[in-house]
Amino acid sequence: MKTLMSKLVAAAAAAVIAVSAFAGCSDYDEGEGPFDPFSIGRDSKNGKDESAEEQNDSEPEKTVTTSVTTTASVTATTSKKKTTTTTTTTPPPIKKLDDPQNFTAKLEGTDLIIVWDEPSGANAYDVSSDNGETTVRSNTVTLYGVIPNSTVIIKVRALEIKNGNIIAESNWQSIKFDLSKIPTDNTSKRKGNELTDNGDSITRKIEWLSLDEKTRFWTAVTIKKSDYEKYSKQKRLYLPSQYINYINEPYNRATCKNIADAILKAAESQGYTKSQTVHEAIRFVQSIPYKTDIDSRGQREYPKYPVETIYEDNGDCEDLSMLLLSIIREMGFQTCFIEFSDHIGVGILGTDGLEGAYYEVNGRKYYYVETTDFGWKFGQIPERRRTEKAVIHEIPM
Repeated sequence: MKTLMSKLVAAAAAAVIAVSAFAGCSDYDEGEGPFDPFSIGRDSKNGKDESAEEQNDSEPEKTVTTSVTTTASVTATTSKKKTTTTTTTTPPPIKKLDDPQNFTAKLEGTDLIIVWDEPSGANAYDVSSDNGETTVRSNTVTLYGVIPNSTVIIKVRALEIKNGNIIAESNWQSIKFDLSKIPTDNTSKRKGNELTDNGDSITRKIEWLSLDEKTRFWTAVTIKKSDYEKYSKQKRLYLPSQYINYINEPYNRATCKNIADAILKAAESQGYTKSQTVHEAIRFVQSIPYKTDIDSRGQREYPKYPVETIYEDNGDCEDLSMLLLSIIREMGFQTCFIEFSDHIGVGILGTDGLEGAYYEVNGRKYYYVETTDFGWKFGQIPERRRTEKAVIHEIPM
């Protein structure tokens, strides 16, 4: 394997960034269509913040601003499949394929990956589960966000498709999986990131498996202990409309800019497209372990500054979303928070022609990004969120 090392030294806010890519892979063949989101240049001036009141009896922050909010529902787009017509009045009979056999499954976090033997002649499969129905082109399917220790039932049939028509099919096969008996594979997921104690500072080396699943990147961020202690003593702002104050804080913004620049340089060294680069930022954040505020802080809600999330190497949905949004914004993309009744996600502004779930605000399409587990891609949204109303908090550049 050829090794390619790219090392970056950040100059701002005491954050030291290093990136390496171990490349021994073919170019990633993207199937998501062109990615051309609105790209707005970074503005070094944060502007004057408006004030907002705290929800508790403590004194409010000195600078508090509120983002623009609106309510929207999710829309999903898919690429259009070409169809063909036939001049015959009677369609040819559908041939019989052997049934798919030998189903195996493994868990990666909350993702269930199912594989089966490919019958001769099959080139596609219909898959039906609680997540809905889909057609896949290979003998594997991933069910995202399954419930631990539950039972999952899927149905699969093999297909042979030619010129858009089904010319052969198998019988449906129904398979039940008891997730309590399936081992979890976390080798490429959130295993925790290396910490080096430098005395008056720490260096957190964050490593993740790239979108092509063959290249590994790592980024090292150094944070002074005194800076971390300063932010850990800051008063908390609990409303999603106030989260902009966490990401606009100068030291946090400078740190996230350094991380963004490091990811951009690493992606550029691999010849990645804009879409792939955005996915690498997503995977960077997804590599940080998920941890509830009850487990990490002993209280139901405790939104953290991005520096705190990196220092502690954990966070819940709002912490990880704030970190991702901060990095993506510093890459030059317009972003938003997507607020549900019990969850926070990130939206990235995109244009027509993309596939995936998005929320539209005044003609602007924000494609959904999930941060709470590894492997979620741009435009993928958990099944339970697809019919749920959301409040959109647009974040100024």
